[in-house]
Amino acid sequence: MKIDLVCPFFSPTVGGAESYSQGIASGMAAKGHDVTVHTSLYNPVTRERYPASEKMEPGFAVRRYDPSFRLYHYYWWWRPEIAKTDLIHLVCYGHACTELTLSRYLGRFPIVNTTGMVDVPIQGPRSAWIKERYDRLIGVKRLKSVGKLILWYQNERHWCLERGIPESQIEVLPIGIPGESFSAYDAGPIKRREGLIRYILYLGRIHPQRGVLSVAEAFSKIAGRFPDVDLVLAGPDNGALAEVRKISGKRGVSARVKHLGVVLGRRKYELISGCEFVAYPPMRELQGVVLLEAMAQKKAVISSGLDNGLPDYLRDGENGLQIKFGDIDGLADKMALLLTDDGLRRRLGEEGRGTAERFRLDKILDRTERIYLDVLNRTHANGTR
Repeated sequence: MKIDLVCPFFSPTVGGAESYSQGIASGMAAKGHDVTVHTSLYNPVTRERYPASEKMEPGFAVRRYDPSFRLYHYYWWWRPEIAKTDLIHLVCYGHACTELTLSRYLGRFPIVNTTGMVDVPIQGPRSAWIKERYDRLIGVKRLKSVGKLILWYQNERHWCLERGIPESQIEVLPIGIPGESFSAYDAGPIKRREGLIRYILYLGRIHPQRGVLSVAEAFSKIAGRFPDVDLVLAGPDNGALAEVRKISGKRGVSARVKHLGVVLGRRKYELISGCEFVAYPPMRELQGVVLLEAMAQKKAVISSGLDNGLPDYLRDGENGLQIKFGDIDGLADKMALLLTDDGLRRRLGEEGRGTAERFRLDKILDRTERIYLDVLNRTHANGTR
């Protein structure tokens, strides 16, 4: 099957949607499909420029486009060039590249659309106003026009049903985590290299909306009680690192808050395997792949109670701990609890491992492939492209 995957940003850009796209592209290529990824030439955070084309393992192509216009995160104007394909898989909603792809190829090729947080309001009054009108005037009509919608969590499904999108057009299919997430790793090398013994791990973008400032504040509150514990931050700085350093400096724990930058692959899993637990309490999140990767390593997690993908699998006190976003005192209490209650930490880790098993990437890929085939079969039966 010839599959063209269209996504605003792609590896080496780091993020949940990018990880999802990477998993689909590499997984479908490994299954023997002919996969081409179409994406932007630039990293939206660092503005780093990537090669216009390259071949990636295990054998899929990447084509990157130079936007004719760039504004904020959504208004990057580029359109993929697709001469012939069996199916287009869009991984986005509301981006300029989505509209440009649909305007050219809708009706020519079967299209599957993974929306990604279609239900979440964009922050800021002007952005929220724009999204509400886009949804009402353009977006929902576009969603109704594609062959199948893949949604990551149940609230997206409710949002779509409320707007008249047929249940038969919807498939709730979460982001999968790769098999290597479940392997055993030796944390010794990375601990020695970074000078770590016991540490709490925050893994994600260093951005206020990801909850990193709350993590820094909460750690500063309990640091005096646990002098042998550090806080490790792993992820790209999206503008909050200076504030994190200010918080830790004011509390006198600067030397115990360590930023390792972007950590990928085996090094990431080594870092997870050596931590006491993962604290990642964002304001909003696609699904929280970081939490599932920690669960796969039998690590306890603390996150925020969100009205999106996390309630689909994270249950407070059963397979993780939850707080309200921005509840620094609550987060500090949960951190202290996990640092003092070894039995609870182990139990949550064991339960989390069972949860993570449901999200193995190979299972998600099999279901995605069946969706592709279903859309193709229906398209051929109707005599249309």
